[in-house]
Amino acid sequence: MLNENIKNLRNAKGLSQEELANELNIVRQTLSKWEQGLSVPDADMLIKLSACLGVAPSLLLGDEISDPSESMADLAEKLERENASLARRNERNRRALRWISAALCVLCVCLLFYAIVPALAGISLRVDAASVGVIGGADGPTSIYISSASLNWPMVIFVCLLLAASIAGLALSGKGRR
Repeated sequence: MLNENIKNLRNAKGLSQEELANELNIVRQTLSKWEQGLSVPDADMLIKLSACLGVAPSLLLGDEISDPSESMADLAEKLERENASLARRNERNRRALRWISAALCVLCVCLLFYAIVPALAGISLRVDAASVGVIGGADGPTSIYISSASLNWPMVIFVCLLLAASIAGLALSGKGRR
């Protein structure tokens, strides 16, 4: 809610992110993170931001009625709740990334076994017309199976890269946990 309020009020005043960031003496990327809901300003910065936008800090935080006697402790408490909500959302996203990465790892290992093991054993998993030959014998024609098992190198390379990316996703999604 805070992120939407900041963006809407900034647009209503006709300010760009760069202009508002300059007024607050911060970098534009910080303001962008606030508007995207990736972080929240501290209580002092919230007061400066509300002054630049011409509204009460409580309105930025989503209260309907502005209380002019609102203390710094009240603002800090509201920001703490907003920050806790942001942390929960980030943790859910991190867990989802870990599950997706783990599933990709399992899929890649299965695909590698599918590509490598049959070629090492000399077994072809596909039997088509090109792999069966007919030869003449004393008692009539005989069908024989001609093995053409070989590694599909482009697939092996792609699966190895996908495996490396999914392992990196697992490692990165584990960072930040305590």
